[in-house]
Amino acid sequence: MADCNNEIHENDVGTEFIVTIVECDASGVETPIDISSASNMEIVFLKADATKDTFAASFVTDGLDGEMHYFTLAGDLTPAGNYKLQGIVTTPAGKWYSTREKFKVVPNL
Repeated sequence: MADCNNEIHENDVGTEFIVTIVECDASGVETPIDISSASNMEIVFLKADATKDTFAASFVTDGLDGEMHYFTLAGDLTPAGNYKLQGIVTTPAGKWYSTREKFKVVPNL
């Protein structure tokens, strides 16, 4: 019996995290920032044990859509618990931070 509930499991390898860098106009409308000229792209995880890990990110497509991603490696998603992540991008025009996102890493049996 399968139930696809999109759980993220402790020690998963290859889980993709996508972050979009946006800016808001005066009316609150979010617009992706062109990050195609980025000199540095990172995704920071604040783990359940309060430690931080910083991972080099890459473009999902060409950066014009403001999207970058990271695929987890062994040890990235341990320990189980509540996590936060945030993307950081540096371009010749400035430095931007994404919205902080929360996710849960569940233990395995």
